[in-house]
Amino acid sequence: HWSFNPEEDQWDTLFQELRDFQKKNGHIKPSYKTKLGIKVHELRASFQRGKMPLSKINDLKSIEGWSFNPLEDEWMSYYEELKIYVSRFGHARPPRKLKLGVWVASQRRLFNQGKLSKERESKLREIKHWTFNPLEDQWNKKYEELISFVRENNHARPPEKHELSDWVYLQRKLFKQNKLPKHREILLRKIKGWTFNQQ
Repeated sequence: HWSFNPEEDQWDTLFQELRDFQKKNGHIKPSYKTKLGIKVHELRASFQRGKMPLSKINDLKSIEGWSFNPLEDEWMSYYEELKIYVSRFGHARPPRKLKLGVWVASQRRLFNQGKLSKERESKLREIKHWTFNPLEDQWNKKYEELISFVRENNHARPPEKHELSDWVYLQRKLFKQNKLPKHREILLRKIKGWTFNQQ
């Protein structure tokens, strides 16, 4: 049909399609293989390039669940979930069986590969109890406990029933098997009274 503003009509049709899709599916993530999915991708790209008129931006924002950057929104959603988890459980190591645990592991992996953005790294560091290397942190915690033990007892041989006993035994065992990392060996040798011989 004839129209003075075919572009405006096209927009109205697309906008209605998006609203209908959201009503029917409860989200606004059509598959990239569909015409609508391709259109959504184009809209986001146009917004990222700063080419989208304000009227269209406001139209899209009015659709529940619409996002101009779904990946960023998803990241922030997990980030907020992690903050709640930490305040409830007192640590930032959710188990892998939770989606949150998988996400946390992937952030650590990206960091270790040098692929995590500085902005995301600093946001994660703001979270209490966050660490990019939980195993190293656990080792350091035990190391500090051993230093306190030595300060109080003047030797580095916690008795069998002591909570540090197994950890100390393990460090000596790893050393004998040539499996103790050099930086840990150096730290242990700094402790007064430490020996790698089993007593």
